Amino acid sequence: MRLPDPVSCKSGSLNAVRILNTRPAEFSQYFVQQVEQSGGKVVGLPTIEIEFTADSQEIARILSPAESFDWAVFSSQNAVLSVLDCMKSIGLSWPSHIKCAAVGPKTAKLVNHVFEQDLVLSPTERYGAQGLLDMNEMQHVQSSRIVVFDGGKGTGILMRELPARCNEVVHQTVYSRNLPNVDIEPVAKLIRDQSIHFILITSVNGGSNLFQLLGAQLSNELKHSTFVVYSARIAEYLKQQGCSKVLVPAFASDDSVIGLIERYSI
Repeated sequence: MRLPDPVSCKSGSLNAVRILNTRPAEFSQYFVQQVEQSGGKVVGLPTIEIEFTADSQEIARILSPAESFDWAVFSSQNAVLSVLDCMKSIGLSWPSHIKCAAVGPKTAKLVNHVFEQDLVLSPTERYGAQGLLDMNEMQHVQSSRIVVFDGGKGTGILMRELPARCNEVVHQTVYSRNLPNVDIEPVAKLIRDQSIHFILITSVNGGSNLFQLLGAQLSNELKHSTFVVYSARIAEYLKQQGCSKVLVPAFASDDSVIGLIERYSI
């Protein structure tokens, strides 16, 4: 179900609501703060461990003027941080000849901050790879060379559509998503007590890892809860796994997710 984007959460509107958050803590500060200010409780269970894998020689080659790339597309904040980490290790700054694009506003904001890029192309309505592809600038890249920085998954549509639009596309995997080693017992107890009201999933990989970490019995119990996800693709995956209550907000943003949870908590 897709609902209109909400305005904001009212104070106390999430009293007694407990949300299982599967994102890493470093990307969840705003979400946790807003939920707690509205009286809710966030239980953290990161289901993905990020490992930066950017190769210094490859990054140096890609960013050199000799390669003449016109655009760099970042699929996530992790892609930005991995490239940044690599650049710092070899003393590089972001080259002025390469324009930057990102699949969402958070990633664009990070690109703007760490690479000091004032103009970062990013969708403002439909977030994600398709939203970026729909933008006018990405319709007119026939003579461009584009490099896509990602984690090896989640940019399938970019790599399917961009080659037909531009001169050349290079796919550069700069981080990996691994299954973390975490203690699931605190969450397991909440699941057994039916004390989890909503589960936030932001990627198919994150959802798959959640079920793997919990095991079959706990996963089957959790599937009766309400999932809130960032895209229709994630919703479809969860429904294939037997999750019947899956909500998709109008926008893939924390405010939109919180507002949607608020509506279903009344």
